Amino acid sequence: MFFNNHLRQLKAFLNNHLRQQRASLQNHLRQLRAFLHNHLHQRIMFFNNHLRQLKAFLNNHLRQRRAFLQNHLRQRIMFFNKHPHHRRTSPLGHEWRAFLPNQL
Repeated sequence: MFFNNHLRQLKAFLNNHLRQQRASLQNHLRQLRAFLHNHLHQRIMFFNNHLRQLKAFLNNHLRQRRAFLQNHLRQRIMFFNKHPHHRRTSPLGHEWRAFLPNQL
């Protein structure tokens, strides 16, 4: 009789203990899952923002470079139209200058 009572108490204690352990582990896993989800979301947002900034920077840089080169070419064309004697290859038939690269 004493032995059966003791076994019943031990069984109840172990069941309660295991139930508490399982609940604690489930709670811990839930918190860990939420933390990892938030962390990954933050990382994804950081990289998206970084890529957006990089794309904007490169677009602006290329736009400025293209505008500069177009302006520079326009100035060169105007200069050589005004001063044709400065061209590397002369339209007057100076063939000795023909080996230099033509810049227009």
